Amino acid sequence: MQKILWSCLLFLAGSLAANAQLIRAMSGADITILPGTQFSVENLLLTPSSNFVISNNSISKTLIVTHVNSNPYIARVYTFNSNSNAFSGAIQIYYNDGPELNGIPENELTLNNHNGTSWTAYSPFSRDNTNNFVNSTGLSGIVLNEFTLASMLSPLPYNNLHFTAQSVRDNALLNWNLSLDNRITKFSVQHSLNGFDWKNIGTVTVQTNPQQEYSFEHREPGAGLHYYRIQLFLNDGRTEISEIKKLNFIKSGPTIEIIGNPVVNGRLSFKLSETSKVSFFTTGGVLLWNREFNAGRYQLDVQSYAPGPYFLQSNAVSYTVLIQ
Repeated sequence: MQKILWSCLLFLAGSLAANAQLIRAMSGADITILPGTQFSVENLLLTPSSNFVISNNSISKTLIVTHVNSNPYIARVYTFNSNSNAFSGAIQIYYNDGPELNGIPENELTLNNHNGTSWTAYSPFSRDNTNNFVNSTGLSGIVLNEFTLASMLSPLPYNNLHFTAQSVRDNALLNWNLSLDNRITKFSVQHSLNGFDWKNIGTVTVQTNPQQEYSFEHREPGAGLHYYRIQLFLNDGRTEISEIKKLNFIKSGPTIEIIGNPVVNGRLSFKLSETSKVSFFTTGGVLLWNREFNAGRYQLDVQSYAPGPYFLQSNAVSYTVLIQ
């Protein structure tokens, strides 16, 4: 069998048409891209970390995906005629500003690949909004069928899972359900503060009826942006990833809760949700004390103070306390 080894930078000037075959390895001839070689064709750069063999296959560039998904993606899709051999290394995709982005912000672009069965999103190693490319490295043993760039917040995900996230007070409530898939063995709930680095925060087992509703509560994740997704484990050892949901928890400052007001037993009780400075004033503005407390519940002796109204202040917010 004839083989062609690519051991230096290769550029193939494929057709610039919207739908074009870029390269083809005929039956009986393999193209082997050696480790570390930069294989470049029509704004696609493949840099394998181990031999990548293209055998009796072709790569084309199109505007739309063949594995239809409702989420947006850029108008640049690279497609293999059939599933590729396993690829390890880096994939870098260059794109054009303007309509090709399909309204997706550049700082959200991430690689999405369909392996012939399902879509998977991969976190980029780097984005360059000036030179217009997304580079995803550290890929290991993935099968390439068709791939493009989509938003990290709305990737081209596993389609049989409906996933929602909502903030309930200071907690994140996640709900999801399956449809028409009995291959799932368990779920892993994943959380991120930046949309790239993910941490497992819980495991949910599949019930007898896998199509039922599932839920998970992430308690008090803290102020700021939080990202959530569900990882699905299949009975053949593979995993799938849901779309990503984003919640923004906004707090104006430490929250104080006064327990028992008016104060009738000479003990002022209150609870803080986080570390805060607390001050106690007379209604005339005289400071009686000022202390820093950690989050928790406290009970202070106020028997020495004359009956009447006072101000308890936390984070520049004052609360009226009535001592009887």
